[in-house]
Amino acid sequence: VHEAAQSFRAAVEADPGHAVAQRRLGFALKSLGDLDGAAQALRAVLKAAPQDVAVHNSLGLILNQQGHLEEAVASYRAAIEINPVQGAAAHNNLGTLLQQFGQLPEAEHRWGKFVGAEKSLQRAVEFRPDDAEAHKD
Repeated sequence: VHEAAQSFRAAVEADPGHAVAQRRLGFALKSLGDLDGAAQALRAVLKAAPQDVAVHNSLGLILNQQGHLEEAVASYRAAIEINPVQGAAAHNNLGTLLQQFGQLPEAEHRWGKFVGAEKSLQRAVEFRPDDAEAHKD
């Protein structure tokens, strides 16, 4: 993973606006435990691609791990607002975080949305088994 992170970092240095390289750098840094670097890379992705549901969710996970709980909630909510079905994982992660805040009714609501979104994604895969986009999430 170190070598991959170095390669992605070199790609980002060559082209700071390269959202795919930034995204992969963020995920590699997260795998290495560099949460600050990962958060910085994912925030850069969101400047270039603010509609990236997976990046909002991943940033939420990192912020949660760092103890930035309000920011994590905002990141999960952003993913859900962009696309409630593709944001299935964000529903689940938000529900778990809200449970920690003692907000059980909304947490249960989010978990219900997670189950519904997962079912929708499964139906998309069944309906379009050869479509890579259907398998993406």
